[in-house]
Amino acid sequence: MLLRPTLGFAVVLGLFLTSPALSFADDSHDGKVVSTTEGSGSSDGKLVMTDKDGKGEHGHAISSSTKITRDGKTVKLGDLKKGDSITVTMSDGKVKGVAATASKSTESNGKSNVSDLLQNLNLSSDQRTKIDDIVKKYDDECKVTWKEFADDYQSAIRMEASMLARIEEHFNDAQRKHVRDQRRRTAHHRRHDGKTNVKVNSNAPEEEIVIIGITLTPQQQEKADGIRRNYNDRLGSLNDNIERLQAKMLSLETEKLLEIEDVLTKEQRDQLRKDHEKLTQNADASSDKTSTK
Repeated sequence: MLLRPTLGFAVVLGLFLTSPALSFADDSHDGKVVSTTEGSGSSDGKLVMTDKDGKGEHGHAISSSTKITRDGKTVKLGDLKKGDSITVTMSDGKVKGVAATASKSTESNGKSNVSDLLQNLNLSSDQRTKIDDIVKKYDDECKVTWKEFADDYQSAIRMEASMLARIEEHFNDAQRKHVRDQRRRTAHHRRHDGKTNVKVNSNAPEEEIVIIGITLTPQQQEKADGIRRNYNDRLGSLNDNIERLQAKMLSLETEKLLEIEDVLTKEQRDQLRKDHEKLTQNADASSDKTSTK
């Protein structure tokens, strides 16, 4: 572990290199949180961290008097999340302070994942090892599936946009303006009510035209039907694959959670489910507040 000494310490060290007291001078080093275990009674808690590059795991005993902050707010050791950036300050060989900054991954959308919730369960080293293996096994496959899902979904969006654009080429100016104004209003409402529709709909052009009240001439309708037929097979294939990948991700996440629960004690399982339910309720409440603004 490479320690980064303060300027004062470096100067004194140069003058009094042989002084044994200086080996425990105040110092700080940066890294990332791997795991935390809250102390119990007179027992210290434990912080496992890496260096600032995410390598070289090592642990620190954390006493009840250690000052711990996260994003400037005083918190408990268990409130630190895996992946948080931290600065550990030590004096006389003991941790005096821990200052954490929430990582983007743990704060994304104000939500945490199951790995974050496990930090509150005081896992044994054996449990942590088994759970880490489970998470790695499923997360590697989930990453591949998520990428494929995102690629197909983006392809479907681009294809549907192309289809709509080709249909609108046959509208007159008044129809085109009406469609675009209505599309902007619809997008605005969807942003504020938080509703999304993952499924790609190959009949979207026809449905959109009906909803916004445009009456097509027979020639325009014939053109729209022909364009839609040219896209139907490709959009249908993408939609089927998107649904398959969505089901696969759900299955992977469910199996991962069940395998993790098999490692936990009954009390730990109950606590995990309680925390997960609370997290879900908070996320729903946050979503409701956003939709009413």
